[in-house]
Order: sequence, then C-alpha cells, then structure tokens
Amino acid sequence: MERMYRTYSNVRSVNPWMLLFASVGILFFAFWFLKNIVFKILYTVAPILLIIALILNYRVVLGYGKWLLDTFRNNFLYGILACVFTFLCYPFVAAFLAIRAYQLRGKSLSKKNEIGEYIKYKDVEDDFLDITEEKKEQEEIKKRFEGLF
Repeated sequence: MERMYRTYSNVRSVNPWMLLFASVGILFFAFWFLKNIVFKILYTVAPILLIIALILNYRVVLGYGKWLLDTFRNNFLYGILACVFTFLCYPFVAAFLAIRAYQLRGKSLSKKNEIGEYIKYKDVEDDFLDITEEKKEQEEIKKRFEGLF
C-alpha cells in the first residue's frame, strides 16, 4: 500500500490553464480546417451557383451589378471596397445571389397566382365611417379626467 501511495504522490497534476489553452488551440485548428474545406467547396461550386441564380431570376444578378455601379457613383471609396469584397469573396456572393434568386422566384410565382384571381367583396354602407358617437365618448372621458392632470 505504501508503494502505491508513493507512485501517486510523484505524479504531477496538469495545470488547468494549459488544458484550457490546448483545448482552445484544438478548437481554432478545427474551425480553420472546416473553414478551408467549406471555402474550397464553395470555390468549386460558385460558378454553378451563379448560373443557377441567372436561371432562377436574372434580375437579382443585374440588381447586384447595378448596386455596385451606384456605389461607385455615390461613394467612390465604398464602391471600391464593395468590388474588392465581391472579388475576394466571390463564392459567398454567388451563394448569396443564388439563395436570393430562389427566394424571389418563389415570391414572384405566388404573386402571379394572386393577380389572376378575383376576390369576393361586400358592399359597405355609407354610414360605416360615422365616428360622431366615438368622438362624443372621448370628450366625456376627457371631461371626467380633466381635473386630475
């Protein structure tokens, strides 16, 4: 029993700060690795996403181009930064445009269905908008509480 106690007393414990730094380092490495994988996948799929955006709703891509030109006209520095961002992060821009084109395509199809249908309506009487009684009630309430404030 004494011998076992001696072996345990010689073992040094791990510093909790070192454990924390090691786990944070491992997490950073994992996220960096995951980021590289996602970025490579997006770089290979980006042209396809841009073509999909053009097929689904070409106005989204044209609108983005017009927005870039307008930023040049209104604020030159901001326009340059937007173009640099578009060039460097073009896979994310292509993904954004494809998602936006898909979203707007669904809205435009639902609007087309709504435009062609007639809705039922109900004739409204002329005295529907008569609010004289409500005004009288509000004046009575004002008179009641006038002395309080």
